[in-house]
Amino acid sequence: MGERVNNNQLEFQDYSMESYNHCIELFDLNCPEFFAPIEKSDYIEFLNQKEDSYFTIHHNSILIGAYGIHITSGRSASQSWTLIHPDYQGSGIGRLIMQRIFSYMEKNDIDDLSLSTSQHTEAFFMKFGARRIDFIENGWGEGLHRIEMEIDRSKH
Repeated sequence: MGERVNNNQLEFQDYSMESYNHCIELFDLNCPEFFAPIEKSDYIEFLNQKEDSYFTIHHNSILIGAYGIHITSGRSASQSWTLIHPDYQGSGIGRLIMQRIFSYMEKNDIDDLSLSTSQHTEAFFMKFGARRIDFIENGWGEGLHRIEMEIDRSKH
């Protein structure tokens, strides 16, 4: 578990191709525990699309995390490709990401957030009001179950 870091020690940036290789390294560091190796090509394709709503997190100029949020329709959004460097997992980065996502939702008048995760991070998202809406055994690969979740901010 990493040492706690706070918001003033971090730099949040819009994703740019300059971070591409570091994002790939971050993905590799999270395989196979949090992402199945077969997902790497999807992540590469995602990065190459240079999404406007994908963000990188830096600590002492080192990329330690990334996450995305995308408006899918009207008052709904989807969270995507949330990665945290293993040395920083458990240090509060995930909580800071969720605070930023909720702030984005409030600013953009978004009520519903959907996300796809696995059994390894389901409990984390539940702390923020997420509820399971679907479970697909081995949905990401052998031993890595796909869990679809939703957060309804209008109920909070």
